[in-house]
Order: sequence, then structure tokens, then C-alpha cells
Amino acid sequence: MKAPVATVEGRLEASLPDINAHLPPGGFRFRSGKAEVDFKLSGRMDNPLAASAARPELTLQGTGRVRRAALDYLPRRIQMESINGDFSFDASDLNIHNLELRLGKSPCKARGTIFGFMASLLEEKSRLFASLDVQAPHLAMDSFLDAGAPETRSAGKGGRPGGIPGGLEAEIRVSAGSVTYRKLQASDARFTCRLLNACAESGPGPCIRIDSLSARIFGGIPVRAAIRLDQLDNPRLVLALQLDAPLLEFNPMLPPDKLRLNGGQLKLEMRYEGRLDDYSELGANALRGNWQGTASVTGAGADYLPRHYEFRRLDGAFHFDAQALMIDSLDLLLNGNQARARGRIEGFLPFLFHTEGKLRAVLNLTAPELDLNRFPAGKKGEVHRRGRPSGPARVARALEAALASVEGNLSVKAEKLLFQGMSLDDVAFEGRLLPACEGQDSPNGCARIGRLSARLFGTAPFHATLEVTNLQDPFLSPMCR
Repeated sequence: MKAPVATVEGRLEASLPDINAHLPPGGFRFRSGKAEVDFKLSGRMDNPLAASAARPELTLQGTGRVRRAALDYLPRRIQMESINGDFSFDASDLNIHNLELRLGKSPCKARGTIFGFMASLLEEKSRLFASLDVQAPHLAMDSFLDAGAPETRSAGKGGRPGGIPGGLEAEIRVSAGSVTYRKLQASDARFTCRLLNACAESGPGPCIRIDSLSARIFGGIPVRAAIRLDQLDNPRLVLALQLDAPLLEFNPMLPPDKLRLNGGQLKLEMRYEGRLDDYSELGANALRGNWQGTASVTGAGADYLPRHYEFRRLDGAFHFDAQALMIDSLDLLLNGNQARARGRIEGFLPFLFHTEGKLRAVLNLTAPELDLNRFPAGKKGEVHRRGRPSGPARVARALEAALASVEGNLSVKAEKLLFQGMSLDDVAFEGRLLPACEGQDSPNGCARIGRLSARLFGTAPFHATLEVTNLQDPFLSPMCR
């Protein structure tokens, strides 16, 4: 004879720290709080706690509340305070209707479902899948991504590398006013984070994927990114970042007395692969990773104020790696002179992390006509003062250092060159750009032209060497023959 069908209704009230003894060691620990649960259990009562295959007629449903709880997740040293929430459940899943808590100093709200949660209480090998929506004015990701204490990283019984609970997969949709991780920061962040038992690209072991992150950096510049983290005990980061923004958005980051952007669009695609620790500090260790990317500018305009250089109708394509920025093509008007350029800037990324170093540029320039009379001489001692940059100081410092430290080789070909009353045809010369030449009072620019050839009056061969110092108020030292 079958066991009778019965229905049990009840209420449970508990102090949450009292249930710590029943939780897997080394994982979650309650420090305070109370819980109330109303439940209804019905079915044949021969073995209500048997595995699901042995209790097909058993049904469970209920609701509950958590008030004023504090919870620690030991493997990641995450502390959650002021936890209040309402939930419901059945024999399989836990539904979180509204959950409010504080992570550090930031309040958060969450709702969603943990599939398999109730079944996992009875079946140790049950798989869990959490589908959650999280909202927060600010998320500090340090506790989630930094390694915890070595003795607690396993997440307790059944834990996995990086302090991830065993058997758990998740999809978490996040909306945050700002997100920070060490020196990285973004605002208006929207992303879906997936915790997986394995990623196809990285082999066995749990991983974290963010396939579509949208946010703003440096105040207002929109970016999109895809992120993968694996080897979670010491996370390896694979980052693909896309940026498409008006250049005017970058003006607050620039030294206002030196450089002003007047328009145009920047598109950037970058990929980084390396250790998260190396990248997130934005220091020299980031160069250990693998960098590569492409960029383009269209319809751009800029003014380099100290030397009265005006760049207009600037269109260019670039690519870069960990050592150099390659100028694949660059068309522009320079003080009204149409020109085309190619070349490279060596040490570009290392300079961003070691601004006391040097940049070395190699530039090839061609032009139908170079009218040097269009380059007005600056007044001696003239200084443009427009206050400090309002954006990230690190960017402004790096750019100022770059403008003062660049050295390079310059190769120029022009069908015609005009300077004061002189006109030269079929001009070609090679030279060097230096911060200063020997004997120069201050490092405000120097150009050495070691070999210039041209035709004077249309037919006469012309050869010269030149040294131009103090490019803000040029002084010319020619030797002609």
C-alpha cells in the first residue's frame, strides 16, 4: 500500500548566524540577521527527503523574508551589509523578488532566479544556474576580481579556482552608474556577465565572460568591450575594446595651453591579452601583455598652439602593438599646405607608462607645395594660458611629456617650396627633429636638415644644409652651394 498523501504548512523563524553550522565550510558566513519562511509541502510522505527520482509526487512552495542581515563570502573577502529581501521558492528554484544590500559603501538592488537552488539543498551534485538583474550607483570590483586569502580561495567544499562555488553558473545583467577596479574606472556601465564552467577558447576550468559591455570613460567618451577572464586564481584577461567618439570629447584631457582639437571622429579597436594584475594598474607591468590595435581619424582639425601649427582636413589610418604606432596613411592640410605622410612612432605604448623616456618618430612627407611663409613665427616668450585640463591628469602629463620629448627622422619631398622671396622646385631633404640642438637656450624645438637638394630658378641645382633652432621663434643657420 502506498504511503498517504499529506500536506504540511508551517512557518520557520531563525537567527541567520545559527544556520552557519549547516553551511559548507569556507564559503558563506552570516554575521547577523533574521529570516522568516512560510512553506507548504505536499505529497506522499514515505520519504519526503529522498532524491527527486524517488519523490515524483512531492511539491513544495513558499515565501520568505530576510531582514537586517550581514553576510561574508570568505574566499573573496566580500562583505555584504544591510541585506533585506523577499523571495519565493518551489521544490526546484529560488525566486528573488527584491533584494537590497550594501557592498562596501555602495547600495545594490537585485532580483532574479537561482535555478536548482532548492534541489541542491537535498542533492549535493545538483547544478545551479543564477539569472539575476543587478542595479547599483557604484560597483567597486576589487573584491570580486582580486585573489582572496590563499587559505580560503577554494570556496569551501566543492569549490573551484578563484573562489567560485562548485557547480554554479550564472548570467548577471548589471546596470551601474560607475564601475571601478583599481585604477580603471567607467561610468554609465551596462553589461551582462556570465560565469561558466569552461570557455571554449581557454580550455578546462571556470571562466567569466562579458560579451557586450557599454560604458563611458574619461567622463563622456563611449566605449564598447568584450572581456574574458580565465585561470581565475591569477586571472588572465582577454580584452577587446571599441571606441567611436568625436575628438572634441578629448579636449578636457589635453593641456589647454598646447593642444586644441577642433573636430573630427576617432575610431579605435584594441585587443589586450595578459594578466589582469598587470593591466589594471595601468603601469609598466602592462607591457608584459600582448597589445595590438587599429585606429582611424576622419575630418579632424587641431591646433598646436606654442608653434602655431594648424592641422585641418586630417584623415589617417594607424595600427599599433606594444612597441610602436605605425602611421599607415595620413592626409592633412598643415597651415594651408596639402600633404601626405607615412611613418611610425617607436616606443609609443612604453612612453605612456614611462614618460621620462623618449619617443622616436620616423616620418615621410610628400606635398605638391610647401609654403613656409604660412608658418607664422611666434612671439618670443609668448605663452598660451588657458587653465588646467579638467580631465584625467595622467593623460595630460603624458601628452605634454610626449610633445617635449619626441625625436625623429624626417624625409620630405615637395614639387615646390616657398620661403620669403625664394622659390625652389623638386625639393627633397632629410633631417632630424630634436627637442634642442647644441647651444640652444631651451628645449623648444630644433630641426637639422643634413641634405637638401632642389632646383633654383627652375633649372639651377641647389644644395644646402640647415639648422633651425627655437621653433617657437625660429633662428635659421643655412649653408648653401
